[in-house]
Amino acid sequence: CFVQGGVLMLRKLIKYDIKSNIKIVAGTYSFILLLAILHLIMDKLTNIYPGAIQWMALEELTFVLHILGIAAGFGVTMVACVLHFRKNMFKDEGYLTHTLPVSEGEIFTGKFLSTLILFLVNVAGTYITVAVSTGKLSWCFTILKKMTESMRESGFDTACMWLTAASLTVGMVYGISQIFGAITIGYSFGKKMNKDILSFIVYFAGYLIMQMISIVLLAAVSISKGFVGADTTDIVNVGAYVKDVLSGSLVIMIVMTVVYYAVSVFLLNRKLNLD
Repeated sequence: CFVQGGVLMLRKLIKYDIKSNIKIVAGTYSFILLLAILHLIMDKLTNIYPGAIQWMALEELTFVLHILGIAAGFGVTMVACVLHFRKNMFKDEGYLTHTLPVSEGEIFTGKFLSTLILFLVNVAGTYITVAVSTGKLSWCFTILKKMTESMRESGFDTACMWLTAASLTVGMVYGISQIFGAITIGYSFGKKMNKDILSFIVYFAGYLIMQMISIVLLAAVSISKGFVGADTTDIVNVGAYVKDVLSGSLVIMIVMTVVYYAVSVFLLNRKLNLD
């Protein structure tokens, strides 16, 4: 019964956070969808009037604008989620949020999962708008097939492909935990210094630490594979090298995600510092 109550409250928290940001995401992708439709029209006109420079130029322009729009969509979603997290946890709404009959861990988890869900909504939105832009529902599968064939021709096996997909997925989760963790740490200790500036410093410090760990990982794998001072043209060895690097990166990101999550929940329980 206790577990069911906790799950129910978590669902309510996630639903509230999604409702707070979904209008921004929907509005952004409505505009991106318009760009996709314009590109589809320009592409059809280019095919109807081959050699017409004006339609070719407009087709290329709308294609670029559509791609930039998709990138902006992810950016807008991230900014909206970060500002909502900051406001709801440490600013105007913080006093109400932290008096809810749920644990700090559940509140933080709700913010984390709602942001992850909104990013998945972005992925779905990207698929839909590109399908409209190209007029092909199978565009994603076509690209994945070509990428898979290209990787196999380069000597990379199926395990390497799955590791690449897993790294991209975990990387998204890690990115969210790093940003939310940096804000939580910055607002927990930012008394004399501006809390937003301190949050940025914490984020940048975490980024530098991650880069140093990555460099050490690359060096360690290179030494273990005998690449230092040797000929690295052996495609089998290169494939094994990439696999080890991806495996190591995956483990590091998972560990760092857990660390950011644990530190954030600990600070929210012990050093909650609202504006």
